[in-house]
Amino acid sequence: MKSRTFWLMGACALLSAGCDDSSSINQHADQRSRLAQSQAQPGWLDPTSDLDPAGWLISREASRGKAIKAEEADIIKASIANAAKIFKEDPRMIANRAVQLEVMLDPTDDRETAVWLVEVLADVVREPGKVEGFGAIGQQYFNLRKAGLSERAALDDLSRRYRSRG
Repeated sequence: MKSRTFWLMGACALLSAGCDDSSSINQHADQRSRLAQSQAQPGWLDPTSDLDPAGWLISREASRGKAIKAEEADIIKASIANAAKIFKEDPRMIANRAVQLEVMLDPTDDRETAVWLVEVLADVVREPGKVEGFGAIGQQYFNLRKAGLSERAALDDLSRRYRSRG
């Protein structure tokens, strides 16, 4: 799908290159900028990626204009490590699932970001093994949100299900 999108962007750029219209030139520049940004920021960490999952999430936040302080970066790294321990999953897959969930929910929402989702979804599960994995709890969170529950109500529901009864 991505290669088709890039092909279409390239075709549009070639078609507009023959025009002297300044709007076509601006459109071409915008397309090149988006292409460069998308190539610099992968949408998914594949198994051979050498990118650190926490660093990747941090760079995604920065690409949206959010300045990440050193303390915040440390918290994000700790959240990924904590989620990997709780869900017994690779940090790369947790980061991928968090980004996927962010996009499914609403990519324009500044609150339900992948970084936030990793932290809060790991926090609702206190007993490792009570849920199949990060993807499973993410799907449940998504279903609750789409059913009309607020962020807080969805997290409370998951907490009741997955926190220990002690």
